[in-house]
Amino acid sequence: MPLVPAILPALDTVRAVGGVLGMRVYSVTHRTRTWTGNRPGLAGTTSTDVDIAITNVLNGTAYPVRISPLTRNDAIASGGRYVTGDFRVGPITPSFAAGFANAAGYNDAVLDPTPVANAVQVFWLMNGPGLATNTICEKVGEEANSMHYILFLRPTGRTPT
Repeated sequence: MPLVPAILPALDTVRAVGGVLGMRVYSVTHRTRTWTGNRPGLAGTTSTDVDIAITNVLNGTAYPVRISPLTRNDAIASGGRYVTGDFRVGPITPSFAAGFANAAGYNDAVLDPTPVANAVQVFWLMNGPGLATNTICEKVGEEANSMHYILFLRPTGRTPT
């Protein structure tokens, strides 16, 4: 087995330590909302939500991933791509094989979903200091390699209905 897939479970465990210690004050959830009608919010339609909390796992217990606000220097260094107030989410462990004791991780289907229908919405919901409960965020960037994903989320100021 190549080295990177073999160490992903250990990376996920190490990344969970901050949550165990209570150092994770923010949390983020990926929500997919599917409407019964042809478009979101049409009169007489209903919606069904599927939530996936973005976490690291240690001994079968899920802990929030590391989330930190971007600093002014980070925003300036991005050349205008990011602004002060954006959040860096990660590192997030890529998915790894079920043969390991705590199979977990995430793949592109969760972190960068392809729209499948007009009646499907994707939200990033964030909770933490200075944010309203379940603040909706938009994904403004992503970094990825074989060992981690990092998302950049921007609060929109809206809350889900």
